Amino acid sequence: MKQAHLGSRFDLPLHYQLVAPEKIGEVFSHGGWWEDYYKKYPESQGYLAVSRVGFSPDGKHALFYVTNNCGAKCGTGAYVVMEKSGLVWIVVKEVLVWIS
Repeated sequence: MKQAHLGSRFDLPLHYQLVAPEKIGEVFSHGGWWEDYYKKYPESQGYLAVSRVGFSPDGKHALFYVTNNCGAKCGTGAYVVMEKSGLVWIVVKEVLVWIS
């Protein structure tokens, strides 16, 4: 799997922190669990992971997979379809694949 690195250039109405997958993995790899995660990231709601984005040939539609992980039995995974309207991308469909 090839990873892409993102910069903190998202204009969102909430505080966020980009964290490399390796850093998340470190928390859980040594017997740690969600308690350890929330000690390291106390203000977070969990972590969101996003796949690479696929675009339609005309560049007006995008598809990606997203997971929100927030605990042992707390999380979701979904495919998201977005459409470009002028300079803005809007979500046109979200297909929930799993929930815990």
